[in-house]
Amino acid sequence: MQSENVITPPSWLIILIHFSTLLGIFQLFSFMGYGVTFVDFFLSILYLIILKQFVFDKRKFSIMDSKVLVVIILLLFAVFFSGIALFFWAGRESYVQYLKTISHFTFVALYGVVTISIEISYKTVFSILRIYLYSSIIINLYAIYQLIARIYFLPLAYIDITNISFQTRDFDREVGEYTQVVLNFENFYRATSIFSEPSALAWFNIYCLVIILIPLLTRNKPIVKQRWLLYFALGMTIVGLFLTFSLTGMLLLFFLILSIVVLEKIKMLKMLVVTFAVMIIVATTDVIQMNFTEVSIAELFYSRITGLLSAKTRGNLMTVGESAPDRIQSIQNAINLFLDYPITGIGSGNTYYYPKSTKRFTQSSFFHLLAETGLIGAFAFLFLTIYFIRIMLYLYKHRFKSIETMPELATLQSFAIYLILIVFFSNIFIGSAIGNYGFWLEIGLILIIYRQTIKYVEQSDKLKKIENVNYSVQ
Repeated sequence: MQSENVITPPSWLIILIHFSTLLGIFQLFSFMGYGVTFVDFFLSILYLIILKQFVFDKRKFSIMDSKVLVVIILLLFAVFFSGIALFFWAGRESYVQYLKTISHFTFVALYGVVTISIEISYKTVFSILRIYLYSSIIINLYAIYQLIARIYFLPLAYIDITNISFQTRDFDREVGEYTQVVLNFENFYRATSIFSEPSALAWFNIYCLVIILIPLLTRNKPIVKQRWLLYFALGMTIVGLFLTFSLTGMLLLFFLILSIVVLEKIKMLKMLVVTFAVMIIVATTDVIQMNFTEVSIAELFYSRITGLLSAKTRGNLMTVGESAPDRIQSIQNAINLFLDYPITGIGSGNTYYYPKSTKRFTQSSFFHLLAETGLIGAFAFLFLTIYFIRIMLYLYKHRFKSIETMPELATLQSFAIYLILIVFFSNIFIGSAIGNYGFWLEIGLILIIYRQTIKYVEQSDKLKKIENVNYSVQ
C-alpha cells in the first residue's frame, strides 16, 4: 500500500496533543463534572481530521500489526462488559459514572488504535521529545523558584488548578499530593512546578531522563545537538526530581538504572561514574537549598525509607503524610472488591461509589482493572503488557540497523524500549494511569515508533531481495 493513500494527520497537531499534556491542571471548560483540557480538544480535532480523510478524501487505514488492535479491543470490551455488575448493586449515580468512564476511556484509548493504523512520521516524535527536553528546563527552573517562593510568600508560589476533575470526589480538600497544597517539612515544600502533585513532576523528570540519557548511553543521535544544553537539561532534571521528595520518582530512577545496566551491558565502572556525578549534583542541591529551608532533603529521604522498612512503622518512625501504606491499602481494597464480582468486576469507574469500598481509587492499573473489570480486564491488561514486551524485544533486535541511514529512528527505538519498561512497571506496581490520556499518549508514541520500524525492516528486506536477484543474474 502506498503511503500517500494512507490517512496522514498534520505533524503540528500530533505535537500539540503531546505538548498539551503539560497543561493538564488547566481546563477549557467543564462538562458534567469533567474538565475538558487542551489534550481533549486537540484529540477531538485529530479524530475529526481522520474521519474527514477517510470519508471524503478516500484515504485508507494501514494497520501494521493487527494483533495490537485485538489486545486494545479486548481491554475496551472488558471496560464495557463490566457494566453488567451494576444491575446487582448500583444506583443512578453509579450508572452515570460508568457511562462517563467508558466514554472517556474509549476516547483516550482510541489514540492507541489510530497510531498503529495511520501514517505519522518518526521525525514528528523526535520533535515532540525535543520540545519536552526544552520544556523540562523551564519546568524545573520554576520548581526551584517554588522552593524559595513558598517560604517567602512570593508570587506564583502555587498555581491555581482550574481543571474541575481535580476537585471532584473530595480532591479539593488538603490531602497532600493531590493538590498543589503540598505537604511541607518545616520550611521545605515539595516541588510541583506546573503539575498537580510532586509525583507527577517526578514522573515527568524520569521521562526526560530517558530522553536525555538513553541516546548518550547507546551511541545514538542525541535529541539536541548542543552538548552544553543537553547536560544543563540533565542537571535541571536531576535537581527537579530531587526536590519532589518522591519515593515514586526514586523507585523509577533505580528501576531505570537497573534496566540500562542489564540491557546495555554497561560496565559497572561507567555506571559508577554516572552515579557519582548524580550524587554530586544531588549533594550540591541539598547544601544550597538548606541555606533557605534549614532542612536536608537527603535526611528526609533517609527517614522516610527507614520508617517504611522499620518494624515500627505503625509508630512514630513513619514520615508524616507517607503515601506508601495508602497504596497498599488501596490494593487490598481492590482485591476485596474483585472477590465480590470476580468475572465482571464491580463496574468501570465505580471504586468510589461501591458500598464496601474504603478508597476513592486504586493506585495500580492492574489492580484497578481487577476490581472494576474483573478477570477479563486483568487478563486483557496482562496481554497488553506481554505484547508490548514483545514489541520491546522487536525494537531491541532492530534498533541499530537504521543508525547510519535513519539515525533519528534508531534513537527513538532505544527510547521506546525504556519507555515501555517504565510505563508498565509504574502502572503495575506504583500508580493507575490506564484510564488517563497520559498512558495512551505514551502507548501511542511507542506504536508510532514500532510502526515506522516495521516499515523500515520491510523496506530493507525488499532491497536485500532485489540485490540478491541482481547478484544471481550476474
